Amino acid sequence: MSDGMGDDRKSQIAKDCFKRGTEAMMKQNWEYSCQMFRTAVDLVPDNQLYRASLRGVTEKRYNNNQSGAAMAGMKLMTTKATIKKCRMQSDWKSIAKMCEDGLAINPWDAQLNADLGEALTHIGYTDPAVYSYERAVKGEPNNKDYLRALGKLYEARRNFDPAIEVYTKLYRLDPLDGEARSKIMSLTAEKAVDKGGYDGDDVSKVQKHMSEKMNKDTADGPGMSVQADLERACRKDPGSKDNWLKLADFLRREGNLEKTVEALEKALEVSGGEVKIREQLEDAQLEIMRKAVGFAKEEYATDSENKFTERKYKEAKRELMLREIEIFASRIEHYPQNMALKFDLALLYMQDKRHQLAIPLLQKSRGDARRKVESLINLGKCFIADKQYPLSRRQFEAAVPECKSDDNLDIFLDLHYMLGRVCEELKDKDAAIRHYQTVLEYDYDYKDNRERLARLEGGGEPE
Repeated sequence: MSDGMGDDRKSQIAKDCFKRGTEAMMKQNWEYSCQMFRTAVDLVPDNQLYRASLRGVTEKRYNNNQSGAAMAGMKLMTTKATIKKCRMQSDWKSIAKMCEDGLAINPWDAQLNADLGEALTHIGYTDPAVYSYERAVKGEPNNKDYLRALGKLYEARRNFDPAIEVYTKLYRLDPLDGEARSKIMSLTAEKAVDKGGYDGDDVSKVQKHMSEKMNKDTADGPGMSVQADLERACRKDPGSKDNWLKLADFLRREGNLEKTVEALEKALEVSGGEVKIREQLEDAQLEIMRKAVGFAKEEYATDSENKFTERKYKEAKRELMLREIEIFASRIEHYPQNMALKFDLALLYMQDKRHQLAIPLLQKSRGDARRKVESLINLGKCFIADKQYPLSRRQFEAAVPECKSDDNLDIFLDLHYMLGRVCEELKDKDAAIRHYQTVLEYDYDYKDNRERLARLEGGGEPE
């Protein structure tokens, strides 16, 4: 299905499948929902949300029986044997596909989740790899191999709190595990440095404190850990959405976004799909995606000649943009009077070169005094993209009386420069010169403003 298909086309089809799968899920049509989510996963394999949704409806398909299809163990024997052979050949893409086939039979299988996490790690799909290892650890909480692999992924993403939590569990399972002990101290120190305001001596003190703490009895009883207490409350009453929301709020404040998403997914499930909780879940997922974009950007910046890191960064940016568009467009249906939401969605449409969708949103958001100037300027840019220069000029000129250099110089310069460009297009040489001169008064080197002004003042024709 995906052969010869461009990335944008794949992404669009995957979005359509995800939408259909979600609709089927709301109707409890688990079979069709599984099919749609699986297609979305196959088309966009690095999208963690698609995999998580697939896993969720597969569990529903088996009535959350924790064991999957009848005689699942026997049915999976051949699949697991083939995975072992593929691992010897480092055929990670085939392993990922076979793991998904196996998880359709038993989504709780810890080994398959771990194998999938390993394959996705090698391919470079970090988010779904983390999710898969988390499921493996959930299935076998004391499996040291799964815990260590998950800890390394957290560490690579600089998710200090969950990484420290995993290595702490490893250390409790085996107090002689020197690597786990070392990781706890080094990650705690790195976390302190990352938050800022610490020098070398402070870091040494942090490491010493952690070493002393680890040499004491650290039994995790009631009242000793806020997180442990909240988790205990959720286990005691898993049907309480408030317990899950309190846990999610704590985890988010601690910066543990992956666990936050898990808690919010449970809260959403027990609430029966409450809109406010869904929005919190979406916000947490977007925050994870934005962090992933930030990591990809840093990786690309350190090796700008590497085509893989460049493609990875661009794909992460685009995936984030499309997800934001999807979420914001849905929210506007719930909050039709929210002008800020309309403005933000319009900017995303402009970023995706869908200017005709942005125009009606900007026309409405310009009614908000706080966004009037920026709405008018962006409307003008949309009309330029549509080659409607007289309309564009009217928007820019309507913004001029409202836009002062003292308020925001960047917006002020952008407005007069764009007005100059439009006046050039409309062969209004004198007006173009006036606006370019205004820009020159405030910023001598702004874009190609000086060159354009010199050409027009020298008798040259507009470009």
